[in-house]
Amino acid sequence: GQAEGGGAERPEARLFGSGRIAGLLGRTRCVRPAVLGDASEFLAELWAPERVEGGHWGAITGFANFFTNVHHDLSDAALQWCGREIERGFRTRAFEAGVVARVLMDCDVSMLPGATLSPMEILEGLLSEQARDGGWGELEAGGLPARIEPTLDAVSSIPRLCAGL
Repeated sequence: GQAEGGGAERPEARLFGSGRIAGLLGRTRCVRPAVLGDASEFLAELWAPERVEGGHWGAITGFANFFTNVHHDLSDAALQWCGREIERGFRTRAFEAGVVARVLMDCDVSMLPGATLSPMEILEGLLSEQARDGGWGELEAGGLPARIEPTLDAVSSIPRLCAGL
C-alpha cells in the first residue's frame, strides 16, 4: 500500500503485511532464521498494547499472526492483548464474525489467548451475516467483486470452527 503523494508505505500496512507474512513463514519448515529474526526485531519494536486497542483490526491481525506462529519473548503478553481486543470488537459489533474468523484462520488457531469466545458464537455470527444469496460481505462498498474475499474467508473458516465444537 502506497501512501497518497509520498510513495512511502504506511506503517500500519507494513505491520499488517509483515505480521501476516512472518506468521505464515513461521509455520513453514524451510524459512531462513535471519528472515524471522529481522521480522521479530521489526514487529517487537512496533508492539504496544495501544496499537491493538480500540478495534485496530490490521494491527491485531498482524501481531496475532506473528506472535502465534513465531516464538518471541513478547508472544504471551501480546496474544493476551490481541485476544481480549478481538473479543471486545466482536461483542461490541465493531468486528463482524467474518473478521474474527479470518484472524483465527490466519493464526491457525481455534481461539486466541485472552478471548473467551466459543466457536459456536462465531459460527452463529457467521450464519447471521450470511446474505440471502449465500455469500458474505453484502454491505461491501465495492459491490459483488468485493464480496469474494469475505465469502471465501467465511466458507473456509466454517469447517475449522465446526471441528472445535
